[in-house]
Amino acid sequence: MSDFYQQAFMNSLLPKVFCEAKIDETHQSITDFKILSVNKAFATLVGISIPALENNYAKQVLPEALYKNFNWSFYFSDIITQTGSKIIELFVPHVDKWYQVEATVDQPLFIAVTYTDVTKQKKDNSLLQHVTENMFDLIALTNIQGYFTFLSSSNKVLGYKIDELVGKHCLDLVHPDDKASVAAAFYEFNQINVPRTVECRYLCADGMYVWVQIKGKILADGEGKPAEIIFSSRIITEQKKAEQQLRKLMLAVEQSPASVVITDLNGAIEYVNPKFTQLTGYTLEELIGNNPRVLKSGETSPIEYENLWHTISSGGVWSGTFHNVKKNGEKYWEYAVISGIKDELGVITNYLAVKEDITEKKLFAEALEESEERFRTIFENNASIMYLLDANTGMYIDVNQACLDFYGWDKAHFLSTSIYDVNLEPEIVSERLEHIRKNNYFKFETLHKRKDGSLRNMEIFATLVVVSGRSLVHVIAHDITERNNYFSAVENQNKILKEIAWTQSHVVRAPLARMMGLVHLLELEQTNLSDDSKMLLKEISNAANEFDEIIRKVSQKTYYMNAAYSPLVKKHSYS
Repeated sequence: MSDFYQQAFMNSLLPKVFCEAKIDETHQSITDFKILSVNKAFATLVGISIPALENNYAKQVLPEALYKNFNWSFYFSDIITQTGSKIIELFVPHVDKWYQVEATVDQPLFIAVTYTDVTKQKKDNSLLQHVTENMFDLIALTNIQGYFTFLSSSNKVLGYKIDELVGKHCLDLVHPDDKASVAAAFYEFNQINVPRTVECRYLCADGMYVWVQIKGKILADGEGKPAEIIFSSRIITEQKKAEQQLRKLMLAVEQSPASVVITDLNGAIEYVNPKFTQLTGYTLEELIGNNPRVLKSGETSPIEYENLWHTISSGGVWSGTFHNVKKNGEKYWEYAVISGIKDELGVITNYLAVKEDITEKKLFAEALEESEERFRTIFENNASIMYLLDANTGMYIDVNQACLDFYGWDKAHFLSTSIYDVNLEPEIVSERLEHIRKNNYFKFETLHKRKDGSLRNMEIFATLVVVSGRSLVHVIAHDITERNNYFSAVENQNKILKEIAWTQSHVVRAPLARMMGLVHLLELEQTNLSDDSKMLLKEISNAANEFDEIIRKVSQKTYYMNAAYSPLVKKHSYS
């Protein structure tokens, strides 16, 4: 130790001792302390001279009653074999005083201990404890370095015993993420001695953190020098949660795709969100203090506005549509919900309007309505039979006039029945509906009955459509009974032609073939015939060949006609 530090050590008014810990053979426990150096103040405190203390062991020179209070191993065992510092508060009975004991270990086993008389401070703290025991705020005192010396009973809300916190540094309780900013504020606070307020998270005994707001002020001693710091803390966890919730709500309003307007009770605008300015083209400065009537197009009646004001001023909620005008003169549609904002007493203080631009929806709805009207006109007035069925049940949903005229029933009857009631093949109706649901389209022929009992062949064109989320089947039906009858007649005619062709080929040609055979035999014997007979025989042969060719052509033409009409008859026959 240099002469300067030695002199400062010896002349310090605070009791100081420097000693070395003695450990046992296992190097696990400390058995005693060798006192290397003490100052006058320490010698006075223990009532033993400096020569009698230095270079002796504490157990040897300190009476048992004193050693109990100066057993540094008992109080500082957690730092003696390592390095670091620690502060405790200790009552020394033989002098009836309280001391703040600070131990510093710069290298293992060597410990420097300083005693600071805090008796007056403890008495003041006792009075302070009495004053603060019923306060909600957490009151604490630290020394200038930031170590707790006093805490009010209200600090128990953190879950600690008060003596667990005394001697700890105030930053030990601060959340790691907040520690740097709080330490910087503490350093600045100590430098400029200006009261500061910080917010941070404090560690509770159960490992949880609470938000606290801390206000600090430096207290001076009798000479006006900084002596200690008083902190007043308040738990603000719920306030923080409320602030966070408010920030979320504000962010939601600021980023909302809907326009938000807040007015006073007279309708003067106090707030609009960015969507409102974006939609209307007005700036925030142009709107604040103004009235939403700047957006009026004149299309909403005064009676409707009276109803609006009556509803919201009486605590109700009004909703409806406006056709308003932007700053550039462009009109737009919006749907608005307007209500009052009430304070904790239920008194309306402001009005809130949340509005959605529905211009595109409005135009789409009008176009859809126009399209539906066109479809309805086409559906109702079409000469073809049309009807709508439920895609799952087959129930009639709608029928046109041509359908009513054709089947003979009125609309009420249709809407209470299903396709099963007119179809003569109910066993395959379900299969056809399933086919339509899977493939969206189906063309087929079937047999329907009418009110008068007549049966008609029907050609069906069925298409799956979705209306308002409901699957329907749109059907266009054609009566093909006459067409099928025509093809049936053609088929019958073909049968007759086939019979004629067969008769020509087999019945008629058989005797002709015999005659032609006889003519051929006579031609072989024509040497005995006269010239007239030969000429006659030749004419008979030519006539027979000509007749045979006619029969062949007629048979061939009949075959071709049958081959041409048969596929058509088969294709269009009822199935």
